[in-house]
Amino acid sequence: MQMQQQPHTASTLGSNIADLLAILEGEPAVAVKVQPSTHKTSIQEQGIQTLLALIRRGHPLHLRFSGGKDSTTCAVLLIEAVRRAVAEGITTTHHISSSSTGIENPAVEQHLFEVQGEMRRHFATHSLPIEVHLTHPSLASSFMVTTVGRGTLPRWPENGAARQCAADWKYLPAQRLATELEARALEQTGREIITVIGTRFDESTARKARMERRGESSVEPVRGESGELALSIIALWTLDDVWNTLEGLLEPESSPYLSAISVESAHRLFAIYQDSNDGVCGVVLGDAGNRSACGSRTGCAWCTVTGEKDKSMESMLTLEKYEYMRPLNDFRKLLMATQFDLDTRELLGRKLSAAGYLPIRPDVYSFDFRQQMLRYLLTMDANERSRAEATDPVGQVKFPHLWPGQIPPGRTVRIVVHAPAVGPVSPV
Repeated sequence: MQMQQQPHTASTLGSNIADLLAILEGEPAVAVKVQPSTHKTSIQEQGIQTLLALIRRGHPLHLRFSGGKDSTTCAVLLIEAVRRAVAEGITTTHHISSSSTGIENPAVEQHLFEVQGEMRRHFATHSLPIEVHLTHPSLASSFMVTTVGRGTLPRWPENGAARQCAADWKYLPAQRLATELEARALEQTGREIITVIGTRFDESTARKARMERRGESSVEPVRGESGELALSIIALWTLDDVWNTLEGLLEPESSPYLSAISVESAHRLFAIYQDSNDGVCGVVLGDAGNRSACGSRTGCAWCTVTGEKDKSMESMLTLEKYEYMRPLNDFRKLLMATQFDLDTRELLGRKLSAAGYLPIRPDVYSFDFRQQMLRYLLTMDANERSRAEATDPVGQVKFPHLWPGQIPPGRTVRIVVHAPAVGPVSPV
């Protein structure tokens, strides 16, 4: 038997609602427990939001970028934060700066130059207000002038605790740029610039102790000894967090962030870590592995503070693609082999005593040895140019050592060699 459905009229609906209200009013109130959301903001998103909040407060950001894994991770976060700020109509100018000593490991420096070029093109294409800078030591403080020209001895393991080379070639040029950018920021925005750095507590016990002593934070800028405000945006990150972020650069189509760094450069970064550590993948290696004396992953091409061997360089030289760097390592061996060779030194000191006497003792490199170093370096440059023209598809020279960027515009450098340099030189 089919029942006929009664139509809902206004009177029946009103009656039903009244019945429901009567039931509810007669029941005791039931406490409702709200479960917290299980959604967790990713550590990458936390970093981006921290940087974005500072931009909203009017602060320009300045990233110290070495091209290594940690600073590249910081670059990903900063660029995304600036992109979102621009979408909100905030056009404060920000900065990414790097340092070149003039004698860097060529493979690492070439990677840095490639990434800087990609960043500049990306920022121009997407109208992002980020400027890219590269600092150099002054010509007067460069290796070519101080050591080859004046005979100043390089730092050795025995006196490497105070590294004047790092101060003259990296720290002081970076500080000069920071002072200039700070003045511009105050003039344009009235706010202090905030320096973003890639230090992590997880790197080592010693690094953690230094960071804690400085009071570094990942959420609030801290004023350092030099007076600048610094933010350690990835201070609480683990190594896995860093590599997971970088792996996103290898597959940009699946990454939540539009990358300024190409897939090729991301692969190159992974390869540098592997090649400089006896073929061990950086993900497996962790924060250990070969480092230079100043703490960078590879350091200068002929750093003598590392001791008998430059392990990262010699690891790379086991691969044919880095064979062009062997003369650099040979020059380093020359410096190490002559550390205690008095025949390479001037035996008359250069500083007068209070009584007006010069000391008789081994001092700076002798004029003859400085000529020998210059001949070697010039020959090395000439051989590299020949190699590039003969084997490189675009004839790219990997390591010119009289860097054009160190010579002021309108100036020329005159080199006088008193003995001809003939053929390749193999000092050791």
